[in-house]
Amino acid sequence: MNELEKTLQKVLEKSMEVAEQTGEFIIDQSPEILEQFFMWHLVSHIFGFIISLILPIGFVWLFKFGFSEKAEENDTQVISWMLGGIGAIVTFLFLCDNLNQIIFISIAPKIYLIEYFIR
Repeated sequence: MNELEKTLQKVLEKSMEVAEQTGEFIIDQSPEILEQFFMWHLVSHIFGFIISLILPIGFVWLFKFGFSEKAEENDTQVISWMLGGIGAIVTFLFLCDNLNQIIFISIAPKIYLIEYFIR
C-alpha cells in the first residue's frame, strides 16, 4: 500500500502542477484569446452575410424563370415559383440574423461573450 500511496501522491502533485500552469497560461493569454474569439465570430458572420446576399440572386432568377417562355409546363412554373420564393425568403432571414450578430459583436462584445457561453 505504501508504494501505491506514493504513486498516487506523485500523480496528484503532477496534476496540480499542470492545473496551475494551465491557469497561468489562460490568464497570460486571455486578452489575445478573447480578441481571436471575437474576430473569428465576426468574420464568420460577415461571410454568412455575404453568402446571404449572393444566394437570393439565384433564387430570384429561378423565380423569374417560372414566368419565362422556357417554363411552358405548369409544374415547372409552380416549382420555380415555390423554390425561388421560399429560397429568397429563407436567405433573407439568414441575412437578417447574420447582420444582427455582426452588430451585436461590434456594439456589445462582453454581452455577446456572456450569452455565447451561457448557451
